[in-house]
Amino acid sequence: MPALFRTRLRGRMTFAATARRKIQQFGPYKSLAVLLVPLLFVEPVKMTGIAFVGLGHWAGGACMIVGAYAAGILFIDRLYRVVKSKIYTIGWCASLAQIIQARLARTRRMLQRSHADPERVEHLKQLEDKIST
Repeated sequence: MPALFRTRLRGRMTFAATARRKIQQFGPYKSLAVLLVPLLFVEPVKMTGIAFVGLGHWAGGACMIVGAYAAGILFIDRLYRVVKSKIYTIGWCASLAQIIQARLARTRRMLQRSHADPERVEHLKQLEDKIST
């Protein structure tokens, strides 16, 4: 029975887990800065992609726009989920989130009363859930 008493060796944490743990230790304003820095890089890339399309470079511009949106969805959304609890300790951020949630709820109720497209109502419901959790 020696197999029952053998200690299990722990593996190393992945880069993402290590980064998440470090970011979760930041204060509220540092967490807000960590969230805003990637946004400062992604948004100009979208505008640059539009400029490329305007100059006639359709493929390159489209790839830049799609890549910037993908980075925004994949990276910034994950980062937001990590720092959200710290950011909401800042008074004005919490107030802004409440205002946005109230407007989304009001819009969803109006769309449900007007027999709007069910997919759009479901999308608004998902947005509300994402902000509130």
